[in-house]
Amino acid sequence: MPQPSVDVSVIVATYNQLASTRLALQALFAQRTDCSYDVILCDDGSDRETVDGLLEALEAAPVPAYLVWQQDRGFRLSASRNNGIRSARGRILVFLDGDLVPESDFVDVHFRGHQHAQTIAVGKRLWRIPEAVQGMDLDADALWSVLRREDAIDRRSRIVEAIAALLEHWAKKPGPHRPASWTSCHGCNFSVSKSSLVEFDESMVGWGFEDLDLAYALSVVHGFEVTHIQAIAYEVQGWVDRGETWQQSDYIAHLCNGFRLLDKWAHTGMTPEQAIPGHTLDPETGLWSMTPYRRRRNRRPVDQASIRQWLIERGHLPSVGGASSQKPSPAE
Repeated sequence: MPQPSVDVSVIVATYNQLASTRLALQALFAQRTDCSYDVILCDDGSDRETVDGLLEALEAAPVPAYLVWQQDRGFRLSASRNNGIRSARGRILVFLDGDLVPESDFVDVHFRGHQHAQTIAVGKRLWRIPEAVQGMDLDADALWSVLRREDAIDRRSRIVEAIAALLEHWAKKPGPHRPASWTSCHGCNFSVSKSSLVEFDESMVGWGFEDLDLAYALSVVHGFEVTHIQAIAYEVQGWVDRGETWQQSDYIAHLCNGFRLLDKWAHTGMTPEQAIPGHTLDPETGLWSMTPYRRRRNRRPVDQASIRQWLIERGHLPSVGGASSQKPSPAE
């Protein structure tokens, strides 16, 4: 593991997202901070055209910046992020997705959010319509100016942001029935101190849970404190309803990762409700879909046995308890 030689390493996960990742790099290369930092693109197997474009963007970097590429063998975000971790030289590791453009003080806010070594600092994601930045040749200051404007937000994104703010406020209040703090740690925008504890579970392939698995391990098992900071990153591809875009393989991978999480940490007190996604199976078609939000609010106990059996019968999980070593197929 490289010895720390900068204050912060920003690890940017990307896959065939040339336009948005270029914007993210443009903002990262113009950060306003006194701390030292480097940038690592961890690429999950982008095509040659995308890689060439990313390398071209890195050539003009005013800070150390690297590309770590792995072969495309399906959705392997955990392995890709681990590639970035191994290459990182920073004392603080900041994780960012390639379709998020960080604000001007993003690196500085994450750096200052680590007053204690055992901290998980969680930033904010704000959604912006793609049309706000598409086809524009902007410097970093102009880019930030556009993303801060009210007309860069559509109605649906505004609603999602309001709900996210309410959930964050609710989670901070003491009392029963509050979500655990680790559930707010999403891989698109959070940071931790570099250590041997920071490693994503590479058995989790396909969409979801690799970030929550790490957050649970650090928070519940190792006692890290989750703190919310004002490190803003703009999602420039707009808010997307996964129920409108997911293939059946995405639902299956998501469910399998949930069972991996439960099987891994059930001995620590994790419940099925914390791990198994709220998806609904249509008994007539045999197809999965997103559970409507109104039904999730008063969620009944998870029938994990039936869901697990369904996955076992179709070869997605092993018949014996424990995390599966079989990788779900990537989305077609």
